[in-house]
Amino acid sequence: YPSRRPPLPHVDPAARRRLKDYLEQTEAAPPERHEGFLGALYDAGTRVATEAHLVTVVILGRTVRVHDQLAGPLEAVAVSLEDLQARSGEVRRFFEGIEGFAGYNWRPIAGTQSRSLHSYAAAVDFVPRNYGGKHAYWRWAMDQTEQWYALPYGSRWMVPEAVVRAFEQQGFIWGGKWFFFDTMHFEYRPEMLLLSSEAGRFGFRPPTPGS
Repeated sequence: YPSRRPPLPHVDPAARRRLKDYLEQTEAAPPERHEGFLGALYDAGTRVATEAHLVTVVILGRTVRVHDQLAGPLEAVAVSLEDLQARSGEVRRFFEGIEGFAGYNWRPIAGTQSRSLHSYAAAVDFVPRNYGGKHAYWRWAMDQTEQWYALPYGSRWMVPEAVVRAFEQQGFIWGGKWFFFDTMHFEYRPEMLLLSSEAGRFGFRPPTPGS
């Protein structure tokens, strides 16, 4: 996971063929990961167990349901966003266009047999009032353009860098930095920030034991 927004990938004809083959293979046989680790980490092996951990967090007057392990980090994000909204016209205008947030949702990742991080209540999506004709998710973009991976950032629905940083500082990663992009999506993955070779750039500090 990079500290900065990565440059757009250069995908030559051979790589395009490999990507096409990969997507066709996964469509025919959707991948499935072992769910034991996240199930144990969040005490979320079943739907009933997961929903026993749900709490509601308020972000700029909008509510979202997440796992109780995310409550502290997400509340800290909310404090940072309140400050950013007060100081930055860009951030204020961005949130004027946000309808709300989507958190817990018991479902698989599209095109796979694996549980989404939303089904562990460990992810948050921004829900805009509209996308302004821009692309937010690679699968949606793929339906409209063959070279979806090369879409300029200006053609993608984007979250302001300061907002992304506020989430990263509390242990969340942003789907806008992925090759298979999902610019609405943040998920709680502090281990990825800690293990990154650029860890210091995120400003993330794990909580100390007992804090």
